[in-house]
Amino acid sequence: MSRYRNTDYNEIVLESEILNRNLSIEDAKEEATRLRLISVALEDEIKDALYACAHGGPRTPEEEYEYAVRHKLDRWVAACGGTERPSRDRMGRETVYVFNPHTGYHAYLNVETDMIMPSGYRPDAGGNL
Repeated sequence: MSRYRNTDYNEIVLESEILNRNLSIEDAKEEATRLRLISVALEDEIKDALYACAHGGPRTPEEEYEYAVRHKLDRWVAACGGTERPSRDRMGRETVYVFNPHTGYHAYLNVETDMIMPSGYRPDAGGNL
């Protein structure tokens, strides 16, 4: 029987990192957090791939929105139920209005750079803040 049977995964990582790499407790905690975030991201990618295999392709924007909201995922999806489409602002940047179900925030995503625009961005004002 494993000695880790009822132990939290993060505690196992902490102990392993401290023993194997002579890390400080703070560095080991930081590494455990980083690994947990990677595992969550990979889990989302695996779920997306399984959905695509089972349904003959990836989710539509509307399905992606519904899925993200249902599971309160920390990812940006097209706002307004997945119906938002990219458009150009007065500066010529292609942006789309997006929503993050985990945080509840709305924002504009620059489609070309894949970066969230700063708070206060207004596409109708030439992208000025």
